[in-house]
Amino acid sequence: MDKPVTLQDIADRCAVSKVTVSRTLRGQTGKVSAQVAARIAVVAKELGYDPAANHTARRLSLQKQGLRALNHLIAIFFPLDLFEHDYYVRILRGLIEVLQAEQFGLLMHYSNQMSAEEGLLPLFARGDVDAALVLANPKYFRLTLDHLRAQPQFGNRPVVSLISPQEGTAAVVTDDRHGAYLAVQHLLALGHRHLLHFCDDLTGPTHLQRYMGYLQAYAEAELNPDRYLHVSTWEMGDFQCAQSQLLLNAALSRYPEVTAILARNDQGAIWVAEFLAERGLRVPEDYSVIGFDDTDQLLNARNENILTTVQLPLHEVGREAARLVIRQLYGRTTADQLISLPVALMVRGTTAPPRMK
Repeated sequence: MDKPVTLQDIADRCAVSKVTVSRTLRGQTGKVSAQVAARIAVVAKELGYDPAANHTARRLSLQKQGLRALNHLIAIFFPLDLFEHDYYVRILRGLIEVLQAEQFGLLMHYSNQMSAEEGLLPLFARGDVDAALVLANPKYFRLTLDHLRAQPQFGNRPVVSLISPQEGTAAVVTDDRHGAYLAVQHLLALGHRHLLHFCDDLTGPTHLQRYMGYLQAYAEAELNPDRYLHVSTWEMGDFQCAQSQLLLNAALSRYPEVTAILARNDQGAIWVAEFLAERGLRVPEDYSVIGFDDTDQLLNARNENILTTVQLPLHEVGREAARLVIRQLYGRTTADQLISLPVALMVRGTTAPPRMK
């Protein structure tokens, strides 16, 4: 044929309506018999039907009716160090598993955490992107999200945040408050009282949730957190920087009664353990240490992971976020839905009863 094959061409060959062909080729075969659906699939293949050839015209037609055509393309805004950490890779794998099964493509769009100025790709302005996933720090992504919403051809399309909730979006998060509660409850049960929370930003939503979990554990133990819970913050960046070393050393000197350290994540917990070892201090004999995420390993001489940590369901975060954004595209859920996934405490070898000081 000299012109692209249309739905009507297939309908004429199969002696059915164009609506029936359209529904069948989109996988909506509930009202179509198996024989008719099979016949439509065969004829479409024989004629060389290419849905992309008519997609632009169909999209323009739907726009005139105030409707949108799905492009089956979802964008993800991700940090520049995405592939450097298993933390992010596990989330990405979960996303891809669901999007691939549902026949959606994934457009990668970097998000620079150190700058709010982001240049959106032309695909957003053209209306080629159906929805967006956000794996970025809310503090730095706010302006980008505003720019995204201002695009006439994107506007109020679904946006789902992962791990860190973004105002004005749906989100899939982990129950960090309960994870922090479990970590402190474990340490208090071992006999620890004075704990150091060594983190990068206590004002962020994730760490505020963890802090609330710490307070809950102290309250249940009838202990005053103002007396026993100590906090030291450092700027985001390389754990190995001299400033971080100075801050941790100063905190331990300022609070000599501390017997356990709560790290921001597993990478931070491993850095703390190495920092202590360089000063002749042992984990857990001198200090107990707890990580958060269960992605990095602290190995002993037998090549066993000994890091006690809060395990986050990162793979399932990716899968659930993909399912949520697809449900939103089909109008099956609200735009502000928040899904919180359960966590678990993995008790290993970096926590033990405190030694007498």
